[in-house]
Amino acid sequence: MDEDEDEESDVSCPEEDVTSGCSTKMMDKPQPKVRYRWSKEETKTLRVKFASYINVPSPSKRLPSKAVVRAFMRENGWSNIPYEKMRTKLMNEQGPNTEQASCESN
Repeated sequence: MDEDEDEESDVSCPEEDVTSGCSTKMMDKPQPKVRYRWSKEETKTLRVKFASYINVPSPSKRLPSKAVVRAFMRENGWSNIPYEKMRTKLMNEQGPNTEQASCESN
């Protein structure tokens, strides 16, 4: 047996067994990304609250702890926004155009 046959023989799933998740006929489709559209007011609120994290020099960029972010989300009634989206927004606000973004929000 050569290597190609060994790799194929390791698969012990029947071709049409959809329940076991091993189907070769039905491929799982990747889930579409759900984009959260931040309003200007939400962005402004976030920037004001976390200004000490956003307006820092590039080498020392840090994020607030998960507990602090979650508490902020509860205070503002943003339970519909996943924590990961909030963290990404904070990181994006820290980006290289931080000064430009702060001028636009005024």
